[in-house]
Amino acid sequence: MDPTTASSTSTQPAASLAGGLNAGSHHINIHLDHPPHSHHHHHHNHHSHHEQLPHQKHQQQQQGPLPHTASYYRNCTIGGALSSSLRWLLNPIDSVKCNMQVHPKEFPSKSVTAGLQTLYNQGRMYRGVTATMLAYGHQTGMKYPLYEYNKHVLTEMFPQLAEKNKTLIYLLASGSAEAIADVFMCPWEIIKVQLQTSTANSTRGLGAATLALWRQPSPLYSAMTPIWLRQVPGTLVNFVCFEHSVQWIYQTIVFAQQQQPHRPNMTKQDCSTTTQLAVTFGAGYISGIVSGSGIISHPFDSLVSLQSRHPKLGVLQ
Repeated sequence: MDPTTASSTSTQPAASLAGGLNAGSHHINIHLDHPPHSHHHHHHNHHSHHEQLPHQKHQQQQQGPLPHTASYYRNCTIGGALSSSLRWLLNPIDSVKCNMQVHPKEFPSKSVTAGLQTLYNQGRMYRGVTATMLAYGHQTGMKYPLYEYNKHVLTEMFPQLAEKNKTLIYLLASGSAEAIADVFMCPWEIIKVQLQTSTANSTRGLGAATLALWRQPSPLYSAMTPIWLRQVPGTLVNFVCFEHSVQWIYQTIVFAQQQQPHRPNMTKQDCSTTTQLAVTFGAGYISGIVSGSGIISHPFDSLVSLQSRHPKLGVLQ
Protein backbone atom coordinates (compact mmCIF):
# COMPACT_ATOMS: atom_id res chain seq x y z
CA MET A 1 0.00 0.00 0.00
CA ASP A 2 2.88 2.20 -0.61
CA PRO A 3 2.68 3.97 -3.96
CA THR A 4 5.75 6.06 -4.71
CA THR A 5 5.95 6.21 -8.46
CA ALA A 6 3.47 7.33 -11.09
CA SER A 7 3.86 4.11 -13.06
CA SER A 8 2.52 1.59 -10.56
CA THR A 9 -0.28 1.15 -8.05
CA SER A 10 0.96 -2.20 -6.79
CA THR A 11 3.58 -1.04 -4.34
CA GLN A 12 2.34 -2.11 -0.93
CA PRO A 13 4.87 -3.15 1.73
CA ALA A 14 5.00 -6.88 2.29
CA ALA A 15 3.51 -7.11 5.76
CA SER A 16 0.80 -4.81 7.08
CA LEU A 17 0.29 -4.17 10.76
CA ALA A 18 -2.85 -2.24 11.64
CA GLY A 19 -4.63 -1.47 14.88
CA GLY A 20 -7.77 0.32 16.10
CA LEU A 21 -11.18 -0.40 17.64
CA ASN A 22 -13.25 0.73 14.67
CA ALA A 23 -13.14 0.35 10.91
CA GLY A 24 -10.63 3.19 10.65
CA SER A 25 -7.62 1.18 11.81
CA HIS A 26 -4.11 2.57 11.58
CA HIS A 27 -1.92 1.08 8.87
CA ILE A 28 1.55 0.18 10.01
CA ASN A 29 3.31 -1.48 7.15
CA ILE A 30 6.71 -3.12 7.11
CA HIS A 31 8.50 -3.87 3.88
CA LEU A 32 10.09 -7.27 4.31
CA ASP A 33 11.40 -8.30 0.95
CA HIS A 34 12.66 -6.80 -2.27
CA PRO A 35 12.44 -8.48 -5.66
CA PRO A 36 15.60 -10.11 -6.89
CA HIS A 37 16.97 -8.50 -10.02
CA SER A 38 17.81 -10.90 -12.79
CA HIS A 39 20.34 -9.92 -15.42
CA HIS A 40 19.90 -11.23 -18.94
CA HIS A 41 22.71 -10.93 -21.45
CA HIS A 42 21.50 -10.04 -24.91
CA HIS A 43 23.66 -11.00 -27.87
CA HIS A 44 22.52 -8.68 -30.58
CA ASN A 45 24.31 -6.55 -33.13
CA HIS A 46 22.62 -3.34 -32.07
CA HIS A 47 22.01 -3.87 -28.32
CA SER A 48 24.55 -4.59 -25.62
CA HIS A 49 23.68 -6.58 -22.52
CA HIS A 50 23.51 -3.33 -20.54
CA GLU A 51 20.64 -1.94 -22.61
CA GLN A 52 16.91 -2.54 -22.33
CA LEU A 53 14.57 -2.74 -25.26
CA PRO A 54 11.55 -0.38 -25.17
CA HIS A 55 9.05 -3.15 -24.53
CA GLN A 56 11.20 -4.44 -21.64
CA LYS A 57 11.19 -1.03 -20.01
CA HIS A 58 7.40 -0.88 -20.35
CA GLN A 59 7.02 -4.34 -18.79
CA GLN A 60 9.31 -3.36 -15.92
CA GLN A 61 7.20 -0.28 -15.22
CA GLN A 62 3.96 -2.26 -15.30
CA GLN A 63 5.29 -4.91 -12.91
CA GLY A 64 6.18 -2.39 -10.23
CA PRO A 65 8.97 -2.64 -7.68
CA LEU A 66 7.42 -5.29 -5.41
CA PRO A 67 7.00 -9.00 -6.18
CA HIS A 68 3.57 -10.61 -6.11
CA THR A 69 4.70 -14.01 -4.92
CA ALA A 70 3.38 -16.54 -2.42
CA SER A 71 5.83 -15.30 0.23
CA TYR A 72 4.71 -11.71 -0.35
CA TYR A 73 1.04 -12.53 0.27
CA ARG A 74 2.01 -14.76 3.19
CA ASN A 75 3.78 -11.83 4.81
CA CYS A 76 0.70 -9.66 4.25
CA THR A 77 -1.48 -12.33 5.88
CA ILE A 78 0.76 -12.83 8.92
CA GLY A 79 1.33 -9.11 9.42
CA GLY A 80 -2.35 -8.35 8.97
CA ALA A 81 -3.44 -11.00 11.48
CA LEU A 82 -0.94 -9.79 14.06
CA SER A 83 -2.07 -6.21 13.53
CA SER A 84 -5.28 -6.97 15.41
CA SER A 85 -3.32 -7.73 18.60
CA LEU A 86 -4.13 -4.27 19.99
CA ARG A 87 -7.76 -5.33 20.16
CA TRP A 88 -6.87 -8.30 22.34
CA LEU A 89 -5.31 -6.00 24.94
CA LEU A 90 -8.22 -3.55 24.76
CA ASN A 91 -10.86 -6.25 25.16
CA PRO A 92 -12.15 -4.78 28.48
CA ILE A 93 -12.89 -1.42 26.83
CA ASP A 94 -14.55 -3.18 23.89
CA SER A 95 -16.65 -5.17 26.37
CA VAL A 96 -17.78 -1.99 28.11
CA LYS A 97 -18.74 -0.49 24.74
CA CYS A 98 -20.79 -3.54 23.73
CA ASN A 99 -22.52 -3.69 27.12
CA MET A 100 -23.36 0.01 26.92
CA GLN A 101 -25.02 -0.69 23.57
CA VAL A 102 -26.90 -3.80 24.73
CA HIS A 103 -27.44 -3.14 28.47
CA PRO A 104 -27.68 0.66 28.80
CA LYS A 105 -29.21 0.51 32.30
CA GLU A 106 -26.48 -1.64 33.81
CA PHE A 107 -23.73 0.14 31.87
CA PRO A 108 -24.63 3.84 31.52
CA SER A 109 -22.79 5.49 28.65
CA LYS A 110 -21.60 8.40 30.80
CA SER A 111 -19.01 6.37 32.69
CA VAL A 112 -16.49 4.06 31.03
CA THR A 113 -14.61 3.80 34.33
CA ALA A 114 -17.71 2.54 36.12
CA GLY A 115 -18.25 0.00 33.36
CA LEU A 116 -14.69 -1.29 33.72
CA GLN A 117 -15.18 -1.52 37.48
CA THR A 118 -18.36 -3.54 36.98
CA LEU A 119 -16.60 -5.97 34.64
CA TYR A 120 -13.71 -6.29 37.08
CA ASN A 121 -16.01 -6.99 40.01
CA GLN A 122 -17.86 -9.63 37.98
CA GLY A 123 -14.60 -11.24 36.83
CA ARG A 124 -15.24 -10.85 33.11
CA MET A 125 -12.69 -8.28 31.97
CA TYR A 126 -11.39 -10.60 29.26
CA ARG A 127 -14.46 -12.65 28.56
CA GLY A 128 -14.71 -13.17 24.81
CA VAL A 129 -11.05 -12.36 24.10
CA THR A 130 -10.50 -15.62 22.17
CA ALA A 131 -13.48 -14.85 19.93
CA THR A 132 -12.01 -11.35 19.46
CA MET A 133 -8.71 -12.86 18.32
CA LEU A 134 -10.50 -15.15 15.88
CA ALA A 135 -12.81 -12.44 14.54
CA TYR A 136 -10.20 -9.79 13.83
CA GLY A 137 -7.42 -12.23 13.04
CA HIS A 138 -9.60 -13.47 10.17
CA GLN A 139 -10.58 -9.97 9.12
CA THR A 140 -7.19 -8.27 9.10
CA GLY A 141 -5.37 -11.41 8.04
CA MET A 142 -7.46 -11.55 4.88
CA LYS A 143 -8.05 -7.87 4.17
CA TYR A 144 -4.48 -6.84 3.45
CA PRO A 145 -3.41 -9.67 1.11
CA LEU A 146 -6.77 -9.42 -0.67
CA TYR A 147 -6.29 -5.68 -1.11
CA GLU A 148 -2.83 -6.24 -2.59
CA TYR A 149 -4.10 -8.97 -4.89
CA ASN A 150 -7.16 -7.00 -6.01
CA LYS A 151 -5.07 -3.90 -6.63
CA HIS A 152 -2.58 -5.86 -8.71
CA VAL A 153 -5.29 -7.59 -10.76
CA LEU A 154 -7.23 -4.36 -11.38
CA THR A 155 -4.05 -2.59 -12.44
CA GLU A 156 -3.23 -5.37 -14.88
CA MET A 157 -6.78 -5.49 -16.24
CA PHE A 158 -7.21 -1.72 -16.57
CA PRO A 159 -3.75 -0.17 -17.02
CA GLN A 160 -5.06 3.09 -18.48
CA LEU A 161 -7.51 3.54 -15.61
CA ALA A 162 -4.75 2.76 -13.11
CA GLU A 163 -2.57 5.42 -14.73
CA LYS A 164 -5.25 8.11 -14.82
CA ASN A 165 -7.32 7.36 -11.71
CA LYS A 166 -5.44 5.46 -9.03
CA THR A 167 -7.97 6.48 -6.42
CA LEU A 168 -10.69 4.44 -8.12
CA ILE A 169 -8.38 1.41 -8.13
CA TYR A 170 -7.74 1.89 -4.41
CA LEU A 171 -11.48 2.16 -3.71
CA LEU A 172 -12.41 -0.94 -5.70
CA ALA A 173 -9.56 -3.02 -4.29
CA SER A 174 -10.08 -2.04 -0.65
CA GLY A 175 -13.87 -2.20 -0.70
CA SER A 176 -13.98 -5.68 -2.20
CA ALA A 177 -11.21 -6.92 0.10
CA GLU A 178 -13.02 -5.67 3.21
CA ALA A 179 -16.38 -7.10 2.10
CA ILE A 180 -14.87 -10.57 1.59
CA ALA A 181 -12.87 -10.49 4.83
CA ASP A 182 -15.98 -9.47 6.78
CA VAL A 183 -17.75 -12.67 5.70
CA PHE A 184 -15.14 -14.68 7.59
CA MET A 185 -15.23 -12.31 10.57
CA CYS A 186 -19.00 -12.17 11.03
CA PRO A 187 -19.69 -15.45 12.92
CA TRP A 188 -16.83 -14.81 15.35
CA GLU A 189 -17.95 -11.21 15.86
CA ILE A 190 -21.43 -12.43 16.81
CA ILE A 191 -19.95 -14.93 19.28
CA LYS A 192 -17.66 -12.25 20.71
CA VAL A 193 -20.55 -9.90 21.44
CA GLN A 194 -22.70 -12.69 22.87
CA LEU A 195 -19.94 -13.70 25.29
CA GLN A 196 -19.08 -10.12 26.26
CA THR A 197 -22.69 -9.19 26.95
CA SER A 198 -23.72 -12.42 28.70
CA THR A 199 -24.81 -12.29 32.33
CA ALA A 200 -22.24 -12.17 35.09
CA ASN A 201 -22.97 -15.74 36.28
CA SER A 202 -22.91 -17.24 32.77
CA THR A 203 -20.50 -20.16 32.41
CA ARG A 204 -20.85 -20.61 28.66
CA GLY A 205 -17.52 -20.42 26.93
CA LEU A 206 -16.30 -20.13 23.36
CA GLY A 207 -16.93 -23.77 22.47
CA ALA A 208 -20.53 -23.82 23.69
CA ALA A 209 -21.29 -20.46 22.07
CA THR A 210 -19.80 -21.60 18.76
CA LEU A 211 -21.78 -24.86 18.74
CA ALA A 212 -25.00 -23.02 19.59
CA LEU A 213 -24.51 -20.58 16.73
CA TRP A 214 -23.60 -23.21 14.16
CA ARG A 215 -26.66 -25.26 15.06
CA GLN A 216 -28.81 -22.31 14.02
CA PRO A 217 -27.74 -21.39 10.46
CA SER A 218 -29.95 -18.31 10.20
CA PRO A 219 -28.26 -16.30 13.00
CA LEU A 220 -24.80 -17.24 11.67
CA TYR A 221 -24.73 -14.14 9.48
CA SER A 222 -27.51 -12.15 11.14
CA ALA A 223 -25.16 -9.19 11.66
CA MET A 224 -23.61 -9.28 8.18
CA THR A 225 -25.34 -6.17 6.81
CA PRO A 226 -24.48 -3.86 9.73
CA ILE A 227 -20.92 -5.23 9.77
CA TRP A 228 -20.51 -4.29 6.10
CA LEU A 229 -22.02 -0.87 6.77
CA ARG A 230 -19.66 -0.41 9.73
CA GLN A 231 -16.46 -1.69 8.13
CA VAL A 232 -16.46 -0.88 4.41
CA PRO A 233 -16.84 2.94 4.47
CA GLY A 234 -14.03 3.34 6.99
CA THR A 235 -11.79 0.99 5.03
CA LEU A 236 -12.35 2.94 1.82
CA VAL A 237 -11.31 6.18 3.51
CA ASN A 238 -8.44 4.49 5.33
CA PHE A 239 -6.78 2.90 2.32
CA VAL A 240 -7.21 5.84 -0.03
CA CYS A 241 -5.91 8.25 2.57
CA PHE A 242 -2.96 5.98 3.32
CA GLU A 243 -1.95 5.56 -0.32
CA HIS A 244 -2.08 9.28 -1.04
CA SER A 245 -0.38 10.15 2.24
CA VAL A 246 2.56 7.91 1.38
CA GLN A 247 2.85 9.48 -2.05
CA TRP A 248 2.61 12.99 -0.64
CA ILE A 249 5.25 12.38 2.05
CA TYR A 250 7.73 10.95 -0.44
CA GLN A 251 7.21 13.63 -3.06
CA THR A 252 7.09 16.71 -0.83
CA ILE A 253 9.38 15.75 2.04
CA VAL A 254 11.65 12.77 1.41
CA PHE A 255 12.56 13.29 -2.24
CA ALA A 256 12.78 17.07 -1.83
CA GLN A 257 15.40 16.65 0.89
CA GLN A 258 17.37 13.71 -0.51
CA GLN A 259 17.31 14.39 -4.24
CA GLN A 260 20.78 14.74 -5.76
CA PRO A 261 21.84 16.20 -9.13
CA HIS A 262 23.06 12.88 -10.49
CA ARG A 263 19.77 11.17 -9.45
CA PRO A 264 16.98 13.61 -10.31
CA ASN A 265 14.24 10.95 -10.44
CA MET A 266 14.38 9.19 -7.10
CA THR A 267 12.06 6.34 -6.15
CA LYS A 268 11.23 4.66 -2.87
CA GLN A 269 13.89 2.03 -3.49
CA ASP A 270 16.56 4.73 -3.39
CA CYS A 271 15.66 5.47 0.25
CA SER A 272 16.93 3.62 3.30
CA THR A 273 14.81 1.07 5.11
CA THR A 274 14.54 3.43 8.07
CA THR A 275 13.17 6.17 5.84
CA GLN A 276 10.66 3.81 4.25
CA LEU A 277 9.45 2.65 7.67
CA ALA A 278 9.14 6.24 8.90
CA VAL A 279 7.04 7.17 5.86
CA THR A 280 4.83 4.11 6.35
CA PHE A 281 4.25 4.86 10.03
CA GLY A 282 3.54 8.51 9.28
CA ALA A 283 1.05 7.70 6.55
CA GLY A 284 -0.62 5.10 8.76
CA TYR A 285 -0.98 7.62 11.55
CA ILE A 286 -2.56 10.18 9.21
CA SER A 287 -4.98 7.69 7.66
CA GLY A 288 -5.92 6.35 11.08
CA ILE A 289 -6.86 9.81 12.34
CA VAL A 290 -8.85 10.63 9.20
CA SER A 291 -10.77 7.35 9.04
CA GLY A 292 -11.01 6.53 12.74
CA SER A 293 -13.40 9.21 13.92
CA GLY A 294 -16.29 6.73 14.20
CA ILE A 295 -18.90 9.28 13.12
CA ILE A 296 -20.05 7.09 10.23
CA SER A 297 -19.37 3.67 11.71
CA HIS A 298 -20.69 4.08 15.27
CA PRO A 299 -24.44 3.74 14.55
CA PHE A 300 -23.81 0.53 12.63
CA ASP A 301 -21.47 -0.70 15.36
CA SER A 302 -24.40 -0.42 17.76
CA LEU A 303 -26.51 -2.42 15.32
CA VAL A 304 -23.85 -5.15 15.20
CA SER A 305 -23.95 -5.47 18.99
CA LEU A 306 -27.76 -5.51 19.16
CA GLN A 307 -28.20 -8.00 16.33
CA SER A 308 -25.47 -10.24 17.69
CA ARG A 309 -27.21 -10.33 21.05
CA HIS A 310 -30.71 -10.58 19.52
CA PRO A 311 -30.20 -12.35 16.14
CA LYS A 312 -33.93 -12.57 15.39
CA LEU A 313 -34.27 -8.78 15.22
CA GLY A 314 -34.10 -7.12 11.80
CA VAL A 315 -31.88 -4.16 10.97
CA LEU A 316 -34.77 -1.68 11.24
CA GLN A 317 -35.93 -3.16 14.53
